[in-house]
Amino acid sequence: MKKMPDLLVMILEFLKTGLFAVGGGYATLPFLHDMAVKYDWFTLSDLTNFIAISEVTPGPVGINMATFAGYLSNGVFGGVLASLAIVTPPTILILILCHFVPNITENRIMKKIFYGLIPSATALILGVFLWLFQNALLSFGDIKMTVIGLVLLTGLTFIAFRWKLSPFLLLL
Repeated sequence: MKKMPDLLVMILEFLKTGLFAVGGGYATLPFLHDMAVKYDWFTLSDLTNFIAISEVTPGPVGINMATFAGYLSNGVFGGVLASLAIVTPPTILILILCHFVPNITENRIMKKIFYGLIPSATALILGVFLWLFQNALLSFGDIKMTVIGLVLLTGLTFIAFRWKLSPFLLLL
């Protein structure tokens, strides 16, 4: 069992992530990247695995990644706490906004705020995408293997759409 300060720091990090990761699950990536660099909870290599696993498991990608990161850093208890910590700030914020701002989707000011958040969320996600792309290319070591993998993946996708194969069959 981890020491209480470690759990408290982890909870605070995921509360921060939940509050500022605007733009969906991939907006949590810069925060997770920062955690991997700052703490010894998980590695950058683990982060790429979080993304892959989060994509194939049911549920929101951001919450799945928080659960895996929390689990890896502090076990089952850490996974539960990280999941709760990442959803708490947006839940509270939405409840407050819905109470004080009637018809939030029709509100002119709220539309401008959300419109203004788009570039920053896009930049955060793009920054991590570039890091992941560079990391993936370097981990193969050989650009030929990367190109062959992309060609095979494109061919499989074409075949799947052409013959209307079941996604379940493709996963198997």
